[in-house]
Amino acid sequence: MLSDSILDSEWLYRAINPMYFREVGFSTSAFKDKKGASVDRDGDREEPVIIHALLTGLPEWGAVRLLAQVCRACDTFPIAKAEPENRYHADIHQSKDRVRISNARLKCLTDKATLVHRPPATPSPAAAAS
Repeated sequence: MLSDSILDSEWLYRAINPMYFREVGFSTSAFKDKKGASVDRDGDREEPVIIHALLTGLPEWGAVRLLAQVCRACDTFPIAKAEPENRYHADIHQSKDRVRISNARLKCLTDKATLVHRPPATPSPAAAAS
């Protein structure tokens, strides 16, 4: 059973719409959502299992990950929000009291996130350089 508290050591994964990918990296809009940035907690699962679950039905999308500790260092607030169909679901909010994340904090999250799955239709940085 997952805890209601997200530990600093937990990886949080987010599906990224292909329109937000750039030749190198991705846009801050990848984390922008008026309902908070929806993510999946790792839940002690292997990364390929997480990515498969996250991207089921989204074959053209990519995925990024970041530690909950990094979210907090970006002055954002990861919150566990398990759903009946997804016990790993969580959100990243601006704070305990504010959902929408400011542009400066979105930039921090984007800069710190690690790409773990690039959508097939987007050029890789190596391909873009050639």
